[in-house]
Amino acid sequence: MKRLLIFLLQLSLGTSFLVLTLFSSSAFPWGTATHAFIDHDLGKRYGLVNINEIYGGISMDIFNALYWDQGPARAVHSEFMKVWTEAKRQTEKALAFGFISHNELWGADFTAHCQSLTSGKDEGYVISKARLLGEVLAQEPAYQALNLPNEITLEFAHYSVEGGIDLLIRRKDPFVGRKIIFAAKERSSDFPLLLVRAYAQDFAAYFGSYPEAVMSIFHAEEKFRNSIILYGLALNQTENLALDLIAQYMAKQAGEFLTAYGIALPEGADLKAVMKFALEKSIAICAEDFDQEISATISFVDQQLEAHGISYRHRLW
Repeated sequence: MKRLLIFLLQLSLGTSFLVLTLFSSSAFPWGTATHAFIDHDLGKRYGLVNINEIYGGISMDIFNALYWDQGPARAVHSEFMKVWTEAKRQTEKALAFGFISHNELWGADFTAHCQSLTSGKDEGYVISKARLLGEVLAQEPAYQALNLPNEITLEFAHYSVEGGIDLLIRRKDPFVGRKIIFAAKERSSDFPLLLVRAYAQDFAAYFGSYPEAVMSIFHAEEKFRNSIILYGLALNQTENLALDLIAQYMAKQAGEFLTAYGIALPEGADLKAVMKFALEKSIAICAEDFDQEISATISFVDQQLEAHGISYRHRLW
């Protein structure tokens, strides 16, 4: 059974599994496991409601893979408070709480992309580490052989740092994969309808009509949810296998990105091996201080949520 699971994971990773974002530096905040870890910590004292917070915290990236840098993804990342406004039921409040915790203006992604709290550098933690990784990649013969432009190297490094930190989170919390799976499987059925109330009217112009917008939201959420379950399954394997599976998928995504931008790799290029190298170096670069940054991020987000009036836990579950 375990061998069958691994085989199915390897097949699925090639087509439907998602590592949150497309290959664009503007989309490189914390990864799936990191957001799950942050939201689990923010709400771990509140029992089963926490699974909705975790799924909500992951799901701000729900439209990235299908519509990155287009209307839906931009609207969700910039107008995240609409989800809180539309949340009425207790499960919806939990989902919205997690969803808003993800934001880049003053949520978790602020420390990843805009301003690290512990590094002493005037940029996000992920951005800072990506610059260091980019320097390492530029000296690696296998990466040099890909003949990629310098700007692509930074994108590649961003992508790898996100995955590397997720693998470090898995090392810190070996059960994070299970938490992701459970949150995705058991998330309240209210969630797609909450997204519809928050965004369908605004999306109607983009998709051509309100009914099309509704159907697109349901489709994106279903695809995202299934991909998150597969990601959790990958993280739930042994450390070496999890690294291998994630490197395999990320190499495929990177190859598709390069093809879309008209960049052809040299014949025989082993992109998976390069990605695995990049993930391993990301882990080495971040291992010493990622824990401090994540802890500081949790405290920062907790304070910011309270300051912005995003709180519902005084109510009984």
